[in-house]
Amino acid sequence: MPDFAVPGTEAPVSSNKRRRPCNDLLMHDAFKLGRSVVDGELDLLCPKMELWRCPSYHETVMTGCGVIRANERGELSFRLSGSVPFPFPEVFRGEKPQGTVHDIDDHVMLVALDAQGREWRSNPLLVHLKHPGEIVHGYISRKIESLMYTHKWPSKDESTVRLYIPKQSQFPFDRHTKFERLAGDTLLEGGWSIDHHARKIGEAEVTFRREEDGWLSVTAKQNTTMMPDWPGLMCHALSFATSGVVRPAVIVRAFKEREDIGLFSGPFHQYRSLMPRPIVGLTSDDAEAFWSLVERMFMFVWGRRTSSLQFLEELDAIRAGAAMSIQTACLTLAIGIEALAKELLPAVPPPGWNPQAKAALESHIAAWQGDSATRHRVLGWLQSKGEPRAVDRLYAWATQQGVNTVLIHEWSALRNRRAHGTSLEEAQPSYDRYYAVVELLY
Repeated sequence: MPDFAVPGTEAPVSSNKRRRPCNDLLMHDAFKLGRSVVDGELDLLCPKMELWRCPSYHETVMTGCGVIRANERGELSFRLSGSVPFPFPEVFRGEKPQGTVHDIDDHVMLVALDAQGREWRSNPLLVHLKHPGEIVHGYISRKIESLMYTHKWPSKDESTVRLYIPKQSQFPFDRHTKFERLAGDTLLEGGWSIDHHARKIGEAEVTFRREEDGWLSVTAKQNTTMMPDWPGLMCHALSFATSGVVRPAVIVRAFKEREDIGLFSGPFHQYRSLMPRPIVGLTSDDAEAFWSLVERMFMFVWGRRTSSLQFLEELDAIRAGAAMSIQTACLTLAIGIEALAKELLPAVPPPGWNPQAKAALESHIAAWQGDSATRHRVLGWLQSKGEPRAVDRLYAWATQQGVNTVLIHEWSALRNRRAHGTSLEEAQPSYDRYYAVVELLY
């Protein structure tokens, strides 16, 4: 694959910013693309840009030229200059009231041919012309979440996926890499470092490796085709094991005679978090336990990918809340566990209720001739007591698995206070209860 920088077309580099040298023998060009995104140095001049209307992409709503850039936060954006068609295409003036979900045909896709002839395609975008400058001067500038480039690749029997993830330096590894620097036959420098871990996960042989400057690379190979959702599910497994945000800057997927390169927008910041990792050790002795947890989480998610993956969003919300105040962290954790219990654990009938007696009592209250509002309120409360509750699912699961039920008691107390807007007590008991509930989550 050719280098992404075209001589004479690079963006000017300020005097206080120096491009990092790259060793082509050690880095795949896709890695250099990812680094240019994270460092805010990506600058692709595109002599041809078009906006295609979704979902059929048969209608071209604007044509011109422009540039694709990454800013200092690693956020991708494009600027397209061209003549704005008049009258405006419907997709340019189809803005709906705030809070309204847009249909797929309200979106467009950016298709950009860069100076090296690579065709990049973006995620679906909403482009509603509101700023007068866009209309008068004929330009559109928007942020984008991702770009993909596909090209032919020498045919191979195996399928591969590579992920390059920035700001991920805290991992336990247990395998070493030896390196040497020679001048002719003379050894100038040599050594070794414990910098990677390899294991089989499902059908894939996977290697996790620490790269320079705090990057993590994940390389997976298998004889059958790697599915497009494999990288995303692996990121969720890594996020669970690290209690943080694992967001790749670039993903490369190769199968048969095709290679897809995807660039993803930042920011890639790692924020302070109240939530500890399930396995906190970072030595080689901790590697097997840590990567075994990654494998177990990935296989669990992989097995559910054809049904519901809503629980992954709940885990994301819990981790996001942990980066905020203790009050917010406790709220997102308590409500998140309730949602996880309802999705992942089987329903059980509430204990201590006789269904026949309850039904008779409901009939008696329904026949009561007193105040109707009071009757309906009492009936609603009584009927809700017969519905499967998260706490009942948790207690049944704890009894079956031998989990300490004190953790569920701590969760229930935390949930009841935060869900009803009650502030937590003094600091230490709040932290004690929070970490007890984190233990229940893991």
